[in-house]
Amino acid sequence: RVLYPAFIHCFMDLVSEGHTLEARAFFLKFREDHELMHSRDLQKLEGTLSPLHLEEMDLARSLRENKFRIKLCEYSYELLLQYLQKTQALVMLGIINERIIFEVSAGQPSLISDDADVVALVGTSKDLAKQINQKEVHWGLLEDSVEERMEKALSDSDRAEGESKDADAEDNNKKKSSEGGKQGGPLNKKLKKDKLVGATGKNTKSETSMISAAPRVKPELTLPAT
Repeated sequence: RVLYPAFIHCFMDLVSEGHTLEARAFFLKFREDHELMHSRDLQKLEGTLSPLHLEEMDLARSLRENKFRIKLCEYSYELLLQYLQKTQALVMLGIINERIIFEVSAGQPSLISDDADVVALVGTSKDLAKQINQKEVHWGLLEDSVEERMEKALSDSDRAEGESKDADAEDNNKKKSSEGGKQGGPLNKKLKKDKLVGATGKNTKSETSMISAAPRVKPELTLPAT
């Protein structure tokens, strides 16, 4: 989503500054990356060889006067900015600040094909689809992710809470057993009920531990700072 407006404006910047040969070489080198979704615009822009052409062409004027609106989830946006700053891609940062408006939203990243405002990816070859489907998928939680850290913090707090509850329960049971000789039956029923509740609690914790046993996957990209 970000590469296309960056490509268009890099090309038009070269043309507007009179670098015709460089603009032509740049256009031919990266045209194929955007041919599938933007072939009409590329056909119109291909004949733009001078600053005068940029001023006369409606499409070029519209692209120069208006900013691209791009939808990104917050995670993708953070990764993009982090990468550009880390590599000190100042030209790209300048183009993004000047030419693109990001609509940042919470939630998971979405495919371009799921976005109603973007032309769907169609006509891809069967060989390409087969090649994509053959890639190994790594399922699991990312190492040192927010989920893993939260899970660790919760298990630590549950352990501490369980220890204090066990100590309290033991004290209470001692008191009740000393009183139980007098009261008899009802106390025995209550003790059985407490044991049953304790067992149910253990079952719940065992389910949680099964979830936490999910495999950990090493992230291929640097995680944004939380």
